[in-house]
Amino acid sequence: MSKQDDTNVTRRSLLTWGAGLVATAAVTAALPACKKTTDGKKSALPFKWDGPPPPKGMTVADPNKGAGKALAYYVKTDQIDPKKEELFKKGRNCANCSFYQTVSGSTAWGRCTMLAMTLVTAEGWCKVWGPKAGTKTK
Repeated sequence: MSKQDDTNVTRRSLLTWGAGLVATAAVTAALPACKKTTDGKKSALPFKWDGPPPPKGMTVADPNKGAGKALAYYVKTDQIDPKKEELFKKGRNCANCSFYQTVSGSTAWGRCTMLAMTLVTAEGWCKVWGPKAGTKTK
C-alpha cells in the first residue's frame, strides 16, 4: 500500500467525523445549561424557590428555557392560570405524574423522564402530565 492510500477519505469516515462534530456542537451548546447544576444553594436555581434546596450535584429543569419552556413546566401549581393551561386540573402535580421519579433523600424534588431526567419540584406541573398508577384526580 502506498502512503496515498492511507489518506483516502471514505464516505463512512466523513459521516463519522461529521456526526462527531455535530455531537461536539450539541455538547458545547449545552454547557451554559450545566451552570444550573446545584451545589445546594438556593441562588443556583434558575427560578425563585422558597422550598428545600435540591440534592447536590444534580441539574435542575429550567421552566424558561428548552424543554421546560416547550412543555410549559411550572415550578408550583399555584402559578398556573387554568385559563391559559387548559390541561391543568387541581390536584395534578409532578409528584403524582407517571414521568416523575423520586430522588433518594428528598420529598420536594424528583427526576422527570420527559425533561431529560433533570430535577423538577414535586409541586410542579407540565403539559405532558400523566397519572401515576393509582392516582385519582379530576
